[in-house]
Amino acid sequence: MSPALLVVVILFGASILTGTILFLVFGAVKRATERNAAELAAEGIVLDSGQVPMTFTFRGFRGPMVAIGVGSRSGPGRVVLTRQRMAFVPMGQNRFGFAIVPYDLMNRFEVWVEGGKLHLHSDHPPNATGTVDMALSVADPGAWVKALVGAGARTREG
Repeated sequence: MSPALLVVVILFGASILTGTILFLVFGAVKRATERNAAELAAEGIVLDSGQVPMTFTFRGFRGPMVAIGVGSRSGPGRVVLTRQRMAFVPMGQNRFGFAIVPYDLMNRFEVWVEGGKLHLHSDHPPNATGTVDMALSVADPGAWVKALVGAGARTREG
């Protein structure tokens, strides 16, 4: 076999393998998201953000599967408030510890609207230590504040 043909065969094989792996990973994420959505729907959805931009800022943070001295993470995400809990979808491994927050732990969060975004802050996030600040670009952030306060969150003082 000529070296050029060998290179073509290797590149083709690598492309097929990469495509297969991506197909399996994205399929698994989609199935997990669908399972989460069905579970949350059964609880009664109060508010659903849909896919929106989110920014998480951490200070001295340690969750079940992550430690962040100081840093931030930004990207698209979805948050759902049901009659029982607030959840970030897909819920997955909950490596930060607060991807699922039942109403009895919502009092650990302060909520407010600033710059047209919903903000959540906790110095004592569930299943974690440190500080987390979240900025979510949800539609009607005022309705989210009202619903989250009704679920047990505190409004920001001042």
